[in-house]
Amino acid sequence: MIETDRGVSTVADVTLAILLVVAAMGVLVTVVEREEAGHDPMTAEYTAETIASGTMNVTYDVRAALEAYDGPGAAHDGTDYTDEELRRLAHRPMVAHAAAAAVLNLEFDLGRLRGEADHGAVELSTEAAAYERAVDEAFQTRLVESSFDTQVIAVWEPLDGGPLRGTAEFGQRPPPQADVSASTITVPVDMPSVREQTIDRVDDPDDFDVVATALARSLVEGYLPARRSQRALESNGVARDLTAYRYQRFAQVLETETNDVESTVAPALSRRTANATKANAALTRALAAQLEAYLEPDDSTQPAAGPLGNATTAAERISTGAVRVTVRTWQ
Repeated sequence: MIETDRGVSTVADVTLAILLVVAAMGVLVTVVEREEAGHDPMTAEYTAETIASGTMNVTYDVRAALEAYDGPGAAHDGTDYTDEELRRLAHRPMVAHAAAAAVLNLEFDLGRLRGEADHGAVELSTEAAAYERAVDEAFQTRLVESSFDTQVIAVWEPLDGGPLRGTAEFGQRPPPQADVSASTITVPVDMPSVREQTIDRVDDPDDFDVVATALARSLVEGYLPARRSQRALESNGVARDLTAYRYQRFAQVLETETNDVESTVAPALSRRTANATKANAALTRALAAQLEAYLEPDDSTQPAAGPLGNATTAAERISTGAVRVTVRTWQ
């Protein structure tokens, strides 16, 4: 959970309620991308160990998200709050900041997800940019005295090879001819991890609906936990408006000519009629329908011809519970 300073902000603003767990950090793997004299390839591993064990505070604000919210119950446009009310303080391990930024930066490739060739990747949240910038500044401050240059790249693919992807980059990019070494850390995130249970529930090769529904439910509940979101929607101030914005934006991304997800979610965001369970169900249905259509092959008699293979192989690609953080160093 993101720890917040009570003098800065509290309540439901837990950066999309993502609970990042770093105690079981996973395996540290060192990969040397290129070797040349003059650069110790172990510097990437040393730096990875530093960011895995070191902690830092990151301060950012959510003004952009509140300015984007114009739905039911919106009483502010972001400028009516004080700077202190808009400010958020997150304290966590450095590598967990990188992972959180990648999850916040989730993008939907609409061209692949629902065949809209005239649409590219669409971001889920405008608040992600402010957080990523703040993390980048904090990283560069912490690593400024290093004797080598560093880049940190975090990648989250809730469906490996699928149309949903979140990335975040910090530090500098290496020049083309740089002698670069890299080390990768797998960082667990407390999005509901549904891979194994989904594999168990797939009975037939064409059970794409099982895979799609499990993944959609995991993502919606991970970003917008129903009980916590209900409390926020019934409250006042930044926490309420920010939660409502997240619902509204999720619905906007999923809206198509054939679903009514925006009109279904909107009434559930009003303070008097707040219903996070209903809103989550609508988002889950809309996302599951699009994921199922994406996973299915053009020829329904050939389930293995789907973009990620049949339902079993698609289920095996679910990876909601972890972010890959790669540290690259060079001189």
